[in-house]
Amino acid sequence: MPNGFSIFTGAIGALLRHPHVVLQITLVLFLINLAIEAWDLRNYITYAPTGFSTVLLTLANWALVSIVAVSWHRFVLRDEHPHGLFPHGRAGLWFRYFISWFVLGIVAGLITVAVGFVFFMLFNLLAPFAQSATGLWFQLLEGGSGQGYGFIALAACVLGWVFLYALFRLGMGLPHLAAYGDNLAMGASLARTRPLRGAIAVTAALASLGQAGLLSAMMLPYAFVTPSAQDLYLALVFQVALYVIMVLCGAALLTRIYQASEP
Repeated sequence: MPNGFSIFTGAIGALLRHPHVVLQITLVLFLINLAIEAWDLRNYITYAPTGFSTVLLTLANWALVSIVAVSWHRFVLRDEHPHGLFPHGRAGLWFRYFISWFVLGIVAGLITVAVGFVFFMLFNLLAPFAQSATGLWFQLLEGGSGQGYGFIALAACVLGWVFLYALFRLGMGLPHLAAYGDNLAMGASLARTRPLRGAIAVTAALASLGQAGLLSAMMLPYAFVTPSAQDLYLALVFQVALYVIMVLCGAALLTRIYQASEP
């Protein structure tokens, strides 16, 4: 039975071994999303925001997640190779995948909120004792300036892990739907992944660190760019590229866990 590290490295390794497939299923979608993001940024720069561009951008992001994920699931599980520079047209399947992904995200989010509530309550209860018993530890959590930056970072890591763990345990219906067109209930997914629960906990921890790194990298260019439009557009290209990579990694991890959990 694979361990969490091998699941993580196997998923990322599959992406690295098939750069041509990655390019085929992402290039056109990347360019479409980049064009819409650039249009939205232009509206912001010119102080002419429009709700239509925001709605279009949201729909484009949703479409990117569904199309890229379905295409990767089918490539790995059904050996379905894309033709040209756009995935196979499966609008109905893309829509069903998005609905399932959206519902799963809500469920995983509610679980994360519940755990977060307990986490914050415990911290508030234990903080006075921690402050008096281990002043240095409490100062680290406070970020040294009393602003709580250290605690925010700790909470983000813990809750990020909770969300991904719930997503991986409950989300086997996504690759199953993409590959075979059938629904797999969250309860069935939970039962299917039970033997891998320890491995998935490790995989979720590694994925949480990777996600935090990608999200931080998305913001990194804005710390160095000048207010010029050209620099902002260059930073936008970097940001959209990292977003596509994050979507691909999520799809690859779900696919690898699905393979590892097969009876």
